[in-house]
Amino acid sequence: MKLHKSEFETYLKQVPCFFPKISLLNEPEKYTVKPKKLKRQMFDALWFVWLIGIIEIIEELHELELLPTIIKLY
Repeated sequence: MKLHKSEFETYLKQVPCFFPKISLLNEPEKYTVKPKKLKRQMFDALWFVWLIGIIEIIEELHELELLPTIIKLY
């Protein structure tokens, strides 16, 4: 704290101790987006959504007794 006293005091004034303050949020004018990385992240999220859908379908088939239940987790 002694090394960066003024910067640390400024930081303490700007950053809340525990709960974030939305009013202190500073967003940039523009965001730089790399299309390859964006597509990759969207594809990863899509697999998660598909997986949840498949699990829901399997669960419904179990409840309708159209698919045998081998192991019941809950």
